[in-house]
Amino acid sequence: MSAERLWLRAQQYVATGQIAAARISLESLLNREPQRTDARMLLASTILSEGRVREAAAHAIIAARYLPDDAGAVSTVVHCLLKLGETVSARDCLLGIDTGSIREGRSLTALAHAWQALGDHPNALALMDRAKALGFDNPDFRYFRSLQLQFNGRLAEAREELEACLRLGPTYGRASLTLARMHKQTRDSNHLDYIRRQLRTV
Repeated sequence: MSAERLWLRAQQYVATGQIAAARISLESLLNREPQRTDARMLLASTILSEGRVREAAAHAIIAARYLPDDAGAVSTVVHCLLKLGETVSARDCLLGIDTGSIREGRSLTALAHAWQALGDHPNALALMDRAKALGFDNPDFRYFRSLQLQFNGRLAEAREELEACLRLGPTYGRASLTLARMHKQTRDSNHLDYIRRQLRTV
């Protein structure tokens, strides 16, 4: 059976809950193509679902050695490594990718979220700033950038970003709640009128 056929079969097994069969197909595939990151990560996921954390972590670490030059793949591997407690390997993955050549806002944001998960807020914000400069924009992005601005002590800018988030997505509840928590609400200064207006648009 070809490697691609094994890959398709493994995905079908996972989709139908046949985890043991998926694992066997993935192991067979990786015997042929040991550097295949997508298969290695799916195998780690199936092993983790069976409760074998150390074995899953070992496969995730191997996958990290063969990462493609793709921000989405790097972000996926980093988040998996973090869930498995492999912080050093996760950081090494991020340090190994050349972000200077990336010109796509979505990819920069994916990497920013990975840095955020590591608690490195200056790096996360720097990547989000680059994504914004490239024109990447949606309510989720504005919300998460506002969080990074807060972590970096830039509170006035964070409030502006939350307000921009609400202009793009008027019913974005998390932004309203975060904005309300950023300063003490008083009878004369609060967000109630704004929230009432937005509720009328739903």
